[in-house]
Amino acid sequence: MTEVSGPYAITGHLTVQAPEGELPANWRGEANDLLLHLRMALSFANGRHLSSPIVEYRVNDTLTVTFYRTASSGTSELPVQHFLNLQPFFHSVAANFDAARHNRDALANAIGWLHVETTHDEVRFLSGMTALEHLASHHLPEESRQLIPAPDFERIRGEIEDLLERSTYLSDDVKQALKVRLEGLSRQSLAQNIRALFDLWGVSKTDITNKMLRRLVTTRNDIVHRGIASDRKTLWDLIVIVREINARLILALLKFQGNYVCYMGGRHMRQFPACERIPNS
Repeated sequence: MTEVSGPYAITGHLTVQAPEGELPANWRGEANDLLLHLRMALSFANGRHLSSPIVEYRVNDTLTVTFYRTASSGTSELPVQHFLNLQPFFHSVAANFDAARHNRDALANAIGWLHVETTHDEVRFLSGMTALEHLASHHLPEESRQLIPAPDFERIRGEIEDLLERSTYLSDDVKQALKVRLEGLSRQSLAQNIRALFDLWGVSKTDITNKMLRRLVTTRNDIVHRGIASDRKTLWDLIVIVREINARLILALLKFQGNYVCYMGGRHMRQFPACERIPNS
């Protein structure tokens, strides 16, 4: 008998069976990609990393078993799917595998950041923000993350550096420090990049305001430079907002349509992609 530690504990196995006849040359690799994709998506739905310590490959009368050293799956935290309603999510992700597979590496990294285990809310918040930064850096073209086109900025940068060089009261160390800071002067803020991701994938911004995004970035900077949030009483509310933004973007990358669990303003159900609250949920 197997003891299950909680309702969100997932056990069992996934099986991919080849069609009858001769196997295509790349079938095993394709099947492995599908299994990895499904495991990653179920980890996201479950709110914690799911491990697969054993992989079996059967062909005719030959069985190849690969054992992997895996870490603990940890505790489920803010799952986006109810444990009794995983089937529609699973079917949707499996059906849209071909359309979403090219995003797998970016998805895996972002979801991995969401599953960093910690007892510190500051780390939990920063992990969610890092997931957003990863999605932005991976999917937004470099030119769209700049305030000024690169050739124009280089001219402006050159003019500022000339002014610094001609200064007679700044030390060489100060001049060099200011030049280094010029390198990131034309980059858009993370809040702008998040809005750009919403627009790029047509993701609903329902109940996600510009003020919220600016507050997230301010809090991120505060924690990075001070090691603690200036207002810890509201930090959990911000963690929930970060998780909701990540959830919507990841659901879009998975090509998912259906219901999901939202925690903003209390736990309830929403419909994706409209992200409208389902009444009485």
